[in-house]
Amino acid sequence: TVDILESTNHISYLRINTPFNTAWRLVSKGLSRQSIEVSDRNEADRTFKVQYDPEEKKIEDGSFSDEFDFIMNGFQGNDKEYLLKLVETNGQTDVVILNDEQKPTADEGGLKLLKVLRQSIKTNLAGK
Repeated sequence: TVDILESTNHISYLRINTPFNTAWRLVSKGLSRQSIEVSDRNEADRTFKVQYDPEEKKIEDGSFSDEFDFIMNGFQGNDKEYLLKLVETNGQTDVVILNDEQKPTADEGGLKLLKVLRQSIKTNLAGK
């Protein structure tokens, strides 16, 4: 299972019901499937540093109006850097987002990132 949970101090995290090695591969593939740029991955530290724009709107249908909008407005990415940390406990792995001080954060954009990652991992596990 893959669920978003909330700690007692209101910080959301993603729980993957697998050991670290499997979770590492699932997170890596989940980020890749969503075209989320990974600027650094460190398996020894169990971290992924990613660039993610929580406000990005995906092109829905590839219509002429979508292409025209892209041409007129160009690429206006508002990517933010997020540090994902994988923490294994009792055969389960939690994915938490850390701030600059390496502390778990309750950032709204980070929650969106966790939701996108959760859906990508669920789709992968369903074999789609």
